[in-house]
Amino acid sequence: MLPGSSSLTRNKYISFISNYYQQALVLMILLGLFSLIWRSWPYTWDDSGITLAFSRNFARFGDIIPTELTGRVEGYSSFLWMIMHSGYFFAGLSQNSVL
Repeated sequence: MLPGSSSLTRNKYISFISNYYQQALVLMILLGLFSLIWRSWPYTWDDSGITLAFSRNFARFGDIIPTELTGRVEGYSSFLWMIMHSGYFFAGLSQNSVL
């Protein structure tokens, strides 16, 4: 132990360093996630557009189809996400307001 220091002061210092490393780790993880989202963002519109088309047609025609002239296919990524957006279309919202 250092002369003139108490164990309480030392514990506070260790606690501060520990909290600092925890906060730095959380910040690095968040920055990593942000960079992944930033890099993949241009490629996500396609999937969301397909899911919105299925949602809109489900609200219009009562069937899970990509267009009114095609048959049933499974082209959406998430059934729950599609059903949730169908509720917006059932309510009469436009596609631009859903986005």
